Amino acid sequence: TINLFPFSFSEYVTWRKLDRNQLLGTTPELRARRNRVLLDYLEQGGIPEALRYPDLGVLRTLYDDVLHRDIVTRHQIVDTRALRDLAFRLMSNPAGLVSFSHLKQQIGVGSINTIKAHVQHLEDSWLILTSHLHDASIKRQQLAPKKIHGIDTGLMRAVGARFTPDTGHFLENMVHIALHRAGYSPYYAVTQDNHEVDN
Repeated sequence: TINLFPFSFSEYVTWRKLDRNQLLGTTPELRARRNRVLLDYLEQGGIPEALRYPDLGVLRTLYDDVLHRDIVTRHQIVDTRALRDLAFRLMSNPAGLVSFSHLKQQIGVGSINTIKAHVQHLEDSWLILTSHLHDASIKRQQLAPKKIHGIDTGLMRAVGARFTPDTGHFLENMVHIALHRAGYSPYYAVTQDNHEVDN
């Protein structure tokens, strides 16, 4: 099995035929250019077809196809509203902590198992990746909130709600995907003074 991820930032730079050496420069002009390219990547993402045809709505179509064909049809889901509402909330919250019990209340489904199943379907379909709390106790890991990352920042921007640029969370999302691409399974931890640390 080969997991095929969207373009990494490095691959995105190659696809745009940019000079890597210039992007590594330290002058104010080159730093500004590097930051501009990075922000473009966070906005556009790394799905090749969407980059090639930016005006065709490829990301929205891909998202709808995954929800309908890969999840609803495959798992014979009747309450598609709950699935779509859940997916929208998760895609609107890059690198966010979520509690299944809170999601159950917000979406209005009858069972927390429905939320767990839908999250698993979204993860199996490669729309999201889930991180657990780093803890020696499996039970505490299971009960703790989960951290959700989208598989592509461009996809999240295309289908989720955006009220602020949220650059920090999208950068965290990008790093998380890079770790997965490198073969790691990242966890998160919470320090005594309530700061999050991804590891």
